[in-house]
Amino acid sequence: MKVLILTFGSTGDVVPYVALGKGLMDKGHSVAICTNSRFEALIKNHGLEYLYMSDEITQLIESVMGRKILEGLNSFFGFLKTIFKMMKKMSKLQADILSDTWSAAQKFSPDLIVFSPKNYAAVHFAEKLKIAAIPAPLFPQYIPTREAPTLGFPVLSNSHRYNRFTYNLVRMLSSPIGGGHIKKWRMNNGLKPTFCGIDICHDTTGKKIPVLNGYSNSVIPAPEDWPKSVHNVGFWFLNQSESWSPPQELLNFLAEGAPPVYVGFGSMASSQSKKVTKIIIDALGKSGVRAILATGWGGLDSNQLPETIFSVDNVPHDWLFPKVSAVIHHGGAGTTGAGLKAGCPTLICPIFGDQPFWGRVVNDLGVGVSPIPQNKLTVENLSLAITQLVSTPAIKKRAHELSLQIAKEDGIASAIAIIESEMNSVKIGTA
Repeated sequence: MKVLILTFGSTGDVVPYVALGKGLMDKGHSVAICTNSRFEALIKNHGLEYLYMSDEITQLIESVMGRKILEGLNSFFGFLKTIFKMMKKMSKLQADILSDTWSAAQKFSPDLIVFSPKNYAAVHFAEKLKIAAIPAPLFPQYIPTREAPTLGFPVLSNSHRYNRFTYNLVRMLSSPIGGGHIKKWRMNNGLKPTFCGIDICHDTTGKKIPVLNGYSNSVIPAPEDWPKSVHNVGFWFLNQSESWSPPQELLNFLAEGAPPVYVGFGSMASSQSKKVTKIIIDALGKSGVRAILATGWGGLDSNQLPETIFSVDNVPHDWLFPKVSAVIHHGGAGTTGAGLKAGCPTLICPIFGDQPFWGRVVNDLGVGVSPIPQNKLTVENLSLAITQLVSTPAIKKRAHELSLQIAKEDGIASAIAIIESEMNSVKIGTA
């Protein structure tokens, strides 16, 4: 079987799909991944075929303007406001992504498309190619339930109608915001007009299709009112430590004292990274703990650090996290999953998107402390949170227990089993 995987974004948006793709390849399937061009080497290094997608949207996020915009996205309505403000720029980027992913689909000629919900044009490609398409979200957002609102909306108690309404609202608004290019594409490719918004539970005919959620049911239990076609299969972890050799300086630092705290915000840097770095350094000093500061894409300033803090660029989480006492990060799905798998007490400092959601999940599970948005960080609240993370037995115990539950799961194998068993029943446009 030929499987095309579509995704884009930061490392956490791509690495889980590389892990899934590698699992499919190991089972004898032919796999290609179409995503940001910056991940070409990563994908090829794991033996998968890479297909081009523009990197412009990620570059926009990483720009000073992009970071300032992201810091204002603290709700779904803030997201809408930003989208409308940047409509012209975003429209071009959406058109480029649509063009790149359609070119990839034509070039690879797959039997199946597995896609991130951000690439929801995939079901339309599948209709044209007369193949199957399966959505594979890394967090719950577009699957309606009465138990909770979709991401970005306030949580209200005992509001089942309101909760379901939030999903319908997102579905309705996604068509005029992002569906224009898909409508034009359908017309140019001889397809009849249809709904062009985000609906990952159905194909273009309205028929239910399987949904593979790439996270653990022990972390986010499936709501009782979800359809049986939705599956929480488990996290998709990529073993990156096998081909990575740690620098001797890092090994020396780890051996010189108590396990340090990990601090890193991935690609989600504040527009005031120097200010944030100073807060982190001062809070670590006040807490009296050692730390590993991951600068990486996060733009954290690592100059003139004290001896108790070791700076790294990018280190595989599966290698480092089992060696630290706690993790502090932005709350991307991939980083959160890696921390939970390693049994690390967690503090999430979110900016936007699914990050506040993961912060609440970590706190509600008892494996960490209440999230602190990056723009709300102070020396006082961060040092207090660090102290709680490293000195609260209940948090350590619960984090360890959850890691044992996650260790029992094989999200990649579960996803592949469903993909292989469902292929005949998810053909787009069939009864």
